[in-house]
Amino acid sequence: MTSKIQGPILEIAIELFANHGYAGVGIREIAAAANVTPGSIFRLFESKDSLFQEALKTVAYRSLAPGEFQKLLQADEEEFSLLAQRAIRRWYSSLSPQSARLLMYAALSDNEQWREMASTRTGEIAGILAQSIRKEARKSKVRNVDALAASRTLILALFSLRSTHSLLSTGEKEREAVSKMILQWVHGLALA
Repeated sequence: MTSKIQGPILEIAIELFANHGYAGVGIREIAAAANVTPGSIFRLFESKDSLFQEALKTVAYRSLAPGEFQKLLQADEEEFSLLAQRAIRRWYSSLSPQSARLLMYAALSDNEQWREMASTRTGEIAGILAQSIRKEARKSKVRNVDALAASRTLILALFSLRSTHSLLSTGEKEREAVSKMILQWVHGLALA
C-alpha cells in the first residue's frame, strides 16, 4: 500500500535532484522541503540511492511512451516531414525541463545503473525514429543516410535544449526554436 506522503516526497526529490544533483541534496533537505521527517523517507524508500532511482524511473516513464511515438509516425496518408515533426514535438512536450535535467544528470554520471535507467526510453524513441527514417529513405530512394545517428543527433539536441535552454538565442521562444530545429533536421535528411 502506498503512503499518502510518498508521492509528494518523490516530487520534491525529483525537483531537488534535478536542480542540485545526487551529491548536492541530502535526505534532510528533501524531508524539510516535503515537510516530513527523514525517518519517513527511509521508511518509504529505504535509502537515498533508492529514492534517487525511484525519481529517475518516474521521470523516465513520464515521457511519451515508445508505442505512442511509433503510432504518431505510422499514418501512411501524410508525408514523413509532417509525421516526424508531430511525433517529435509530442515527445518533446512530454518531457519536463526537470525531467530532462535529471535524466541528463544520470546519463552523464559514472553510475552504470543510472545511465541505463536514464537512456533506455530515450534510446527506444531514437530507435523508432531511425526505423521511420530508413523506411522513408527507401521510399524516397535516398542513399547513405545513417538513420540511427540522425535520430540520436536530433533527440540529444532537443534533450539538451529542454534541460538547459542553452541553444536559444536572446528573445527566441522555445516552441519556435524546436519547430525550426525539427524542420531543418528533416530537410537535412533530404527526405522532405
